[in-house]
Amino acid sequence: MQRPLTLQEINKWHYTCFFILYFLQGMPYGIQTAFLPIYFRKNGTSLFILGFYRLVLIPNILKPLLVTIVEACFSKHGWLSGNFIVLFLLSLLISQLSPSYPVLLATVFFVVNTIAAIQDIALDSILLEFLPPSELQHGNMIQIVGFKLGSLFLGGIFILFIDYLTWRYCFLFLALLYFLGYIISEFYLSTFIPVEMRTSQQSQTTLSTSSTIHSSVDLVRRSSRVSLAEVFEVDSTAWMLLYLLIYKTGEQGASLLYPLFLIDSGYGVQEVGFWTTVSSLFSVIGSASGGIISRPNSNRSLMKAVRYMVFVRAVLVTLLWLVVLSNFDAFPYGFGLLVLTLVNVVGGAMTTSSLTLIMLLSQKCPRTYRTMYYNVLVTIENLGRLLLSSCFGAAVYYYGYSVVFGISSALTFIVMPLVLYSPAGLDIHE
Repeated sequence: MQRPLTLQEINKWHYTCFFILYFLQGMPYGIQTAFLPIYFRKNGTSLFILGFYRLVLIPNILKPLLVTIVEACFSKHGWLSGNFIVLFLLSLLISQLSPSYPVLLATVFFVVNTIAAIQDIALDSILLEFLPPSELQHGNMIQIVGFKLGSLFLGGIFILFIDYLTWRYCFLFLALLYFLGYIISEFYLSTFIPVEMRTSQQSQTTLSTSSTIHSSVDLVRRSSRVSLAEVFEVDSTAWMLLYLLIYKTGEQGASLLYPLFLIDSGYGVQEVGFWTTVSSLFSVIGSASGGIISRPNSNRSLMKAVRYMVFVRAVLVTLLWLVVLSNFDAFPYGFGLLVLTLVNVVGGAMTTSSLTLIMLLSQKCPRTYRTMYYNVLVTIENLGRLLLSSCFGAAVYYYGYSVVFGISSALTFIVMPLVLYSPAGLDIHE
């Protein structure tokens, strides 16, 4: 007779499943933000067009509208598994398309991002129900590190072998990975138990492996008819929305444009791809360490850690601006890459801390609209990342790199007064 799994063993297996699923979820983002800009720039696409190509990511800011669909139809598990199949089929379709038709390609990627956004809602909702407050930082690190490693893995590999991999085989490989995601979500993520149910069963030392995600859907199904007024009733929401809207914009502009600046300065695509991939790897390290750095204790609150990181990041982005202004006359090539790496480290840690704040506020909500609240906050963050970063390419086209990097530096300093005067409710101590 098979031994039942202990609660600790189930938790460990679920965290592994969540990590793999977030890894797979990060892959299309890595392709579209890392690989495609360098691929198209290498083939002569203008910075103006590249900037607005990021608008295919718009579905990420439509999540509050998509939440109602996810909540009203099927189960979270059904959405998760079904979307992997759709992404598998779309990857097969993209492998047969020619990159010389950018409008058609952008249309397909828009559909891919819509499916990925729905999948993101379903997976985040399952994770939010799974985590108790004491495990939030652990879950956040799994979520962010998994997503970033997936983004870095596929985007980085495609960049490093850009002269050897054909378009067709790149996306056939992606399709294979999505099929793996379907197998994991359909057959292995099958013992999910919401945190409320797990709390009520703490006296039990074991749980049967026959518990399935399908049986827990009835418990986590919530009403989708929620007004935005209810969302704003949660304390500190207005401040949080403003913070999420602007805290990443300056950093995003600098980190996305610096590789293109190096290519336009005459450096080889493979060389730039290699070093920016290495730099992005340190962003993952920053995300992983962010949970430790921002861990509140008796002497330091979570927001105090965020304030330190905002200041350090602003200084680093300003240094990167000085490198661009000097055009490598006053600063060597390696110095700029070092600064970019440090920006990615601090930025990764800030992302983990900010997601912790989002989850803490979300768990204060009634369960009837917790998913809606969480996705409104995440959507505002995506909106801040997307809108200004989409304009940066056009701004470089008209005004040059020096001006745009100066704007990025200014945007990182604008966040400082906001975090200095954050609501007292966010100064969380252990």
